[in-house]
Amino acid sequence: MIYSVKDYGALGDGVTDDTVAINNAIVAANVAGGGTVYFPTGIYMIGAINTAVGISVLSNIKLLGAGIAASILRLKNGGNAHVLQIADAVNVSISDLTVDGNRANQTLLGTHCIRVSGVDKLHITRCTIREA
Repeated sequence: MIYSVKDYGALGDGVTDDTVAINNAIVAANVAGGGTVYFPTGIYMIGAINTAVGISVLSNIKLLGAGIAASILRLKNGGNAHVLQIADAVNVSISDLTVDGNRANQTLLGTHCIRVSGVDKLHITRCTIREA
């Protein structure tokens, strides 16, 4: 099943913090046993929800964008978080997205675009990952 982040309130306008809406789409897909979380064209701003984590990717989730130039997950200025965290998960896929750490506009340097730990079967294809 496909879960569009826009159906959960994400705007992708490059201004609004879309973190909660994206996490809600991921949780809904996970509760259903897995699915594709889709990012239509847009710039999705990410901030920290808790302990320097923006988006928590759960098991059996595929994050799918409309293309690396079309769907961008960008850490908001001063977000000081990992854009994506994938921890203790199985069967995760990320495709056709740009993940932008917006490093120049952060005050902490210990965060990353994607933080991975304890993951089995992670597939990343057709993505751009920018730390700068």
